Amino acid sequence: MHELVKLVSHWTEYAASHPDAKADDFCRDYLAHHTKAKPVPVSSGGDQAGPPDLDSRFMRAVTRTAMSAWTYMRTALKDTTIKSLEHFTLLAALRVQGESRKSAIIHYAMMEFSTGIVILNRLVAQRFVHERIDPGDKRSRLLRITPKGEKALQEAFKKNASVRRVLLEGVQDADKEAVVHILDPIHLEHATRSVEGRAKGSEMM
Repeated sequence: MHELVKLVSHWTEYAASHPDAKADDFCRDYLAHHTKAKPVPVSSGGDQAGPPDLDSRFMRAVTRTAMSAWTYMRTALKDTTIKSLEHFTLLAALRVQGESRKSAIIHYAMMEFSTGIVILNRLVAQRFVHERIDPGDKRSRLLRITPKGEKALQEAFKKNASVRRVLLEGVQDADKEAVVHILDPIHLEHATRSVEGRAKGSEMM
């Protein structure tokens, strides 16, 4: 009962300063301020202290988790017909986009344009992707996944599922939901904004 009284007290304080907040907002705030962080093991590189400020720590956790996933995925793809993470990324992007122009696929995959063009041409040559003239603009081409490409992609998706199981082992579904709730608005805003800002360079910062 004592713990319940403490929780109600925290809710009262939180509601006073956040009158429009919902229960799930309170829960996230409470966990953020009252959950003790697990000790971080020292990496092989000796980076024990880590970045000093919260923003840097947050971005390091996000970035290095993503890099770990890509590293696992590169290894997993060696046993598939796709082989390359970049090939998988563009093929998956095309599947999401449906029949599309090369520029749209590369943009969605957040890849350098010149690199994306080379890889898409390879996928066409390997018959993972079919290319046809855009009837609405004879100067452009439309791409779609072939049955061979779909089969290869499904094989890669199974490897990707294995990577997720390894990477997220021990992470509770509630924690995953909380992270998705935080990161979804960020990635939805900046996935397009960051790609479109390449031409502006550092001026966009």
